[in-house]
Amino acid sequence: MDHLRGFFVGWPNPPSPETHLKVLQGSDEVVLAVDDYTGDLVGFITALTDGVIYAYISLLEVLPQHQGHSIGSELVRRMLAKLEKLYAIDVLRDQEVQPFYA
Repeated sequence: MDHLRGFFVGWPNPPSPETHLKVLQGSDEVVLAVDDYTGDLVGFITALTDGVIYAYISLLEVLPQHQGHSIGSELVRRMLAKLEKLYAIDVLRDQEVQPFYA
């Protein structure tokens, strides 16, 4: 479970690594970012979808020490590619991170 530590920075009640694993397992779509040199998980994105019309990108997290290297942008691109046949894809984010999604 150590590979799931360090995410959810700034959350008032961050999920435990065990809960984080359940979230990943329960998501309809998941894309992971893994460090090529260390094999460590450095980021992830999840989506919930009906698989036909609609999807909701529910989480995007990159470890703080790996932010600013386009990992989040690449995760979004890869998730959008997985969901491209759907009619609608929604993202709802806190105001302070909305510029990233613009």
